[in-house]
Amino acid sequence: MAIPSFMAADATTGQFPDVVRAAIAENLVDPAAPEGAALAQRYLKTIHPSGDQTGAEDLAAVQAALTQDHRVRLLAGSHYYFNGAITLPSNSLLEAYGAVLHGLDGGNIIRTSSALPTRTVTDAVSTAGSTTLKSSTANFTAADIGSAVGVIGAGAKQASTQGATWYATITAVTDTQTATLSIAAVTSMTGATADIFSTRTSNVVVQGGYWSIDKEPAHGHVASATYLNALGSAFRRIDGLVLRDQTWHMVGTRGQGGKFALSIADANGVFVDNIRFDGTAGDGLHFTGPVSNITATHITGDSGDDMTVLNGQDSNTPFITDTEGGYSQILIRDVLPQGSLSAFKLYEIGQDNRFGGGNIAVENVRGTTTAGGVQIGYVANGAVAARVRDVRVSSVHLVTGQNLPVVSTFANGDIVVEDIAWNGSQAAAAGIVNIMQARGLVSIRDVRMQTAPTGSNYGVVFAGNLSGSTYGSTFTVDGVYNGKTTTAAAATFTAVALMTGNTGSGGVLQSLRIANVVSDGTAGSVFADLVGAVITALVIRACSWAGSNVVATKSGTNAVSMQLSDITFAGANLIAALCPVTASLSSIAATSSSALVAVSGASGSARVVGHGVSYLGASTITVSRDASQVVSVNGLGLKQDVAILSAVDGDVAFNTNAALGCGVGPALYNTTAAKWKGLYSGATN
Repeated sequence: MAIPSFMAADATTGQFPDVVRAAIAENLVDPAAPEGAALAQRYLKTIHPSGDQTGAEDLAAVQAALTQDHRVRLLAGSHYYFNGAITLPSNSLLEAYGAVLHGLDGGNIIRTSSALPTRTVTDAVSTAGSTTLKSSTANFTAADIGSAVGVIGAGAKQASTQGATWYATITAVTDTQTATLSIAAVTSMTGATADIFSTRTSNVVVQGGYWSIDKEPAHGHVASATYLNALGSAFRRIDGLVLRDQTWHMVGTRGQGGKFALSIADANGVFVDNIRFDGTAGDGLHFTGPVSNITATHITGDSGDDMTVLNGQDSNTPFITDTEGGYSQILIRDVLPQGSLSAFKLYEIGQDNRFGGGNIAVENVRGTTTAGGVQIGYVANGAVAARVRDVRVSSVHLVTGQNLPVVSTFANGDIVVEDIAWNGSQAAAAGIVNIMQARGLVSIRDVRMQTAPTGSNYGVVFAGNLSGSTYGSTFTVDGVYNGKTTTAAAATFTAVALMTGNTGSGGVLQSLRIANVVSDGTAGSVFADLVGAVITALVIRACSWAGSNVVATKSGTNAVSMQLSDITFAGANLIAALCPVTASLSSIAATSSSALVAVSGASGSARVVGHGVSYLGASTITVSRDASQVVSVNGLGLKQDVAILSAVDGDVAFNTNAALGCGVGPALYNTTAAKWKGLYSGATN
């Protein structure tokens, strides 16, 4: 109410006139007025527990206070019961430090006011691939432009279930029965239910409280499940959300799908901090697109499924998937799982994975999981590559289950992964870090095996279904460390590998640079190609390796070009060449049981050039072969029986075959004469 500015206090009583005092009093209790808003910042309305364990009275009291006062406090040490959802209006604060809140009906215990549709029609028509939505009862108007629409079943679909929700924004209205949406439907539908959401919620804070879902929600694979009755919360269409200092518990069978404790979708500007899960039946903190500008920190405890999740679409649990969209500017930090399925998962399950997103950072993850660790761009059910880009994962030290990687990524953009440690007792059979697909710049730093390996172990694995296509542009691995010598029989550790069967025959790895790799005795290689890909440029430097090989190739006709420098090696062979190999060696100190380069198999061949190679084994030579494969060397210090070489004009080598006329020592090859000439003696063979 406006206060008359011309009225002054009465000179005798010292009071303002009654009309002014009435206006001030009204403004003080109105949170929308400046006076009321200022007062509300200092005072919260306290709601005492009713003692009614049916949930009706507490829900009514809390809801009335939020609607009228917007700022509500629940008493510490008290129990509150709710037979429905607390609905949060814009500009509201709910504080529940020390209070226990019981959800009795198995659905949402709390949600935003914009979680519910403004209106619903049941005669919606969608056409796959079309942005047109039709409904004879929708009564579309120009005022609907900008509203969100969810058409149940018209989204991404799997053969055995209905489609997920087609979720988009109205961009144009043709007539009362026809609207154009921002993206196309995936599934054609007639007689579908369409929810129209014309409002959003803004500026909501919920802090404190032990939130207990005391009745098991429906799991996400049953047709009766919805985002309202199968999730612990539903923060939807929200701009400006703060959730902090909460503990969540949910009864029920773990790992069935759905049953998310904290579910946030279609949100911008979200801050989640200090959340603990005290045993839940599903995911702990789950974001579904469209979401942007998200920060989640200090997420701890035991969730019944994944601890933290981000996804764009999901046709695996379509009944509870009420939105779909992209994601950007995401920071997940300080995640400490204690038995959750995974620590963080970004996934896409749909026909086209058309959303994706980028600028994603996951930092400081510690603890234990029963399956994977940090999974970026996880896809399932035959889905194609997720459109994930610009990802950074750092400081992840986990004990994972089922021999699954600490970090796995499936992305089409730049990726940085650093400070990753394997603490588990099982073998890292799929790699400590697993890059399932990447087509940008990939940088991996500081990967460590911190337990004595058993079985077959890999530090970094590159894999992806890219048969005959280019695999990435520039991959860098800097720092893989295995300091745990094992006595286990047949245990191996390979620092970097192309995993069998994943890259595909004919796949091309454009550039792979490996540096600062250390292992102190476990069998295995610095790099192993288990696929037979074309490797355009392989660079390995600054490694100290006591194992089987520095490079192990796979039998096949695909050629590998490599540069090896500043390497100290002890093992069988520096390079095991089962395919055509071109190798440049410099500053190599090698203790090899036979040749530095061992050529074998029908497709094997080798061309070796180098300098500064120190042969620490007395009988070591540069190249050996198990048949008549083509081999050649060029380098004054390269020890070799030159009689087996298919030399090129001008090649030089240190001949070790005393029976040849050129004698033992440096020798030069002349193509015209087809002879080697001793550089000391001048004699030819």
